[in-house]
This record gives sequence, structure tokens and C-alpha cells, in this order.
Amino acid sequence: LPHLLTTEVGKLKYPHFVSFGHANFKLVSLAGIDYIPASVVREMGFADNELGNEELAHLSHFAEKLKRLSLTRNRLSGDLGLSSLTLSRLDTLDLSHNTLTAFPGLQGLPLLEKLLLGHNRISSNLDRLGQAALLCPKLCDVDLSFNEISPTNSPVPGDAALEAALPGLKRLTALSLAGNPLASPPEYRAWAVSNCSKAVVTLDGESLTKAEKGTRGT
Repeated sequence: LPHLLTTEVGKLKYPHFVSFGHANFKLVSLAGIDYIPASVVREMGFADNELGNEELAHLSHFAEKLKRLSLTRNRLSGDLGLSSLTLSRLDTLDLSHNTLTAFPGLQGLPLLEKLLLGHNRISSNLDRLGQAALLCPKLCDVDLSFNEISPTNSPVPGDAALEAALPGLKRLTALSLAGNPLASPPEYRAWAVSNCSKAVVTLDGESLTKAEKGTRGT
């Protein structure tokens, strides 16, 4: 990757946003990314590349300083293994517009606040969202819109794993589940609000009404 930089690596200074999102890149590997000094990078963007799951391990080089990471529109798929990826300062992770089928594990992301998972194919391992209450106590914004989450409580709307997970996320203020089969029934919004903690003020991009706020959980 060093040959792709227009600035000498040694001259990069904080604050710095490193983006490999240009159409000319189409990266398939992150081998060599450690040529960039970890101490200068706070935000990295890899949008519109062709990176697969196995490439994420290279990002551990930036564990101490990286705060925001975008991997939208790559080739991340299936059950993304994040357990081996430790980014201790990361607060924003964008994995949208890939083909993930399972909610990712969030071990190694203790300061995560914003998780963007929209436009994937997620339908399983939603219990991992509940684990976030302990693994990511600052998590306040979760976007799961336009995935494949279906109701499991038929004929009553809802999903059992989400019902178990959402009340424990005491700092969650924004949640998006729009575009999932789960969100189709007219009773969906009332179900979702009733299972969220009192911190939630926005659902699917719309502010909760005064009446809805009164139906939130504890």
C-alpha cells in the first residue's frame, strides 16, 4: 500500500483521516497497511473496495488510536469474525452494504458507540446485540435497517432475541430496524418502542412521540 500514498509516510501528522475509498483502488488486501504509523491515524475509510473478512486482522495495527472505521460496500460476508480484532479506541464502525448474514461479535471494541449494519443480509446471532451491554457499554446508535430479520413471535410481531437484548442497552438512543420483514406489520413500531429502554428517542429515523416515550421499558 505505500505506493498508493501521495504523502511520505514519515510526514503524516495528527489529526489525520486516511481514505482508500477512491474508485481507482479496489483493494483486495490490506497487507502492507502497517507502513502507515499507527500513531497518526484516527479515522480510516475503505468504502467501495473488495476486502474480504480475512483482511480485517491487518487493522489491529491501529488498535491504540483508531476511532472511526468505514468498511461499507466491500466483500464482507457471512458471520464476520471480529473476536480477534481489538480496536480499543474505536467509537464508530460502518459495515453497511455488505453481505453479512449474522450480527457480528463485538469483543475487542469496548468504546464502540455507533454501529452501522444496514443493507446486509443479517438474520441470525441477534443475541450478540444483548452481549453489547457488557462488551460495549457506551453503544448508543445501532442501524440494522434493510436486513433479513423476520418475526419469530408470530402471530405477535417481534423477535425473541431482540426482545431479550434491547432492554439491557441502557445508553441506546437511536435504533433502526426499517426495511426488515420484522418491520412490516402495523404493530411493529409499538412492539419495538415497548422493548427499548427509556434512553431511546429515535426509531427508524423518526423521533418518538410523547405517547410513545411513555410506553418504553425501564
